[in-house]
Amino acid sequence: MPEKTKIERFYLFITIFSLVLFIMIVFISNYKCTEPSFSARCIKVLDGSNLIAWHDDRWFNNRLKIKLYGIKCSNRNTDIGKKARSFVISQISGKLIEITLIHKKLLGWSDAIVHYKGLCLNEMLLKNNLAGIDYETCKESICKQWKK
Repeated sequence: MPEKTKIERFYLFITIFSLVLFIMIVFISNYKCTEPSFSARCIKVLDGSNLIAWHDDRWFNNRLKIKLYGIKCSNRNTDIGKKARSFVISQISGKLIEITLIHKKLLGWSDAIVHYKGLCLNEMLLKNNLAGIDYETCKESICKQWKK
């Protein structure tokens, strides 16, 4: 087998270096988000239980896809789903919220409890009958309080 030329070795080095750098950036950017609770701005409400938040303290991958932990909302095309989405928009859209991550996923949606002005959004949706408890996934101690 012929020996690799200097150019081929250079391209191989650049490729490996780029891959290592990319992996480091991804892990470093997600490290900041490992705090149990942090502030972020709600930039988009997709439906009653899914939203997009912007975390200013991160210098890479600032958008966070959040699913409200422990609750299920109706489809946004139903009347209750529309009411749930409107309620969430009226409460937190464009505002600074406190996010407590329950299950953090590197890529994709992260389960979280969201607070705004000291009130739990997850619980407010339940109390207003705009969502139900997701008994399959709601295993944290706070779920017991919601079930009462």
